[in-house]
Amino acid sequence: TSYLKELHANNPRFFAMQYENEPTPDRDADFQDEWIRLYQKLPQGKFRVGIVADPSTGLSTGDPCGIVIVAEHEQTDDWYLLHSESSRYTTDQLCLRVIELWKRFRPCDVAVEYNGTQASVKLALERMRKEHKLAMRVRYPVRESYMGKEARIAALAGKFEFGKVFLRPKDTELRSQLRYWPNWPHDDLLDALSFFQVLKKTRNVGSYTLEDRNRPRPNPTVADIVTGKVKKQWHGWL
Repeated sequence: TSYLKELHANNPRFFAMQYENEPTPDRDADFQDEWIRLYQKLPQGKFRVGIVADPSTGLSTGDPCGIVIVAEHEQTDDWYLLHSESSRYTTDQLCLRVIELWKRFRPCDVAVEYNGTQASVKLALERMRKEHKLAMRVRYPVRESYMGKEARIAALAGKFEFGKVFLRPKDTELRSQLRYWPNWPHDDLLDALSFFQVLKKTRNVGSYTLEDRNRPRPNPTVADIVTGKVKKQWHGWL
């Protein structure tokens, strides 16, 4: 009707929320729908893989824990999301999950966002890593040291706009966080993805082919790598 058209023209934000059940109207969205690209199969080539975990702020309230695993193509610098999950973990559960994903994906970089309230995660993960003698080096970027969250997430918009980020069809929660930022209830996956940019600036050198990633291999210890039992290219940060 003419009334609805006039309302949409005069107040698109109110119209989107009240009549379209959309928290963010299209022209206000930082990440447009057409920028979100999906992939079915990874291209050939070498990739630099990183895991980033954003610990939860509480077991019952606040943001859940967000974990993303990104493969960056060595030649094109395109990002391909290999894994994403948003769950509420205790400190030990999160650490065990990070170790499990590290064994599965063999990333070049592992980062767990760190601030004062999440110091227990760093202590627990370092304890487990040493107890199991895992050759896994973890970075703990301090949130306040790498711009604010809003600035980091805003910096992702250009990469999405120019078609440099590819998600899987199953990454529905991350797609919702992108589409409705900053009005979605949680932003844990988006926050974790924004920290992958930080790893790019300070990352350890290393990459591997898809064949290397899919090849069965043992769980290495520091001794295995020092004695040469495990090839270095499987652990690009060495």
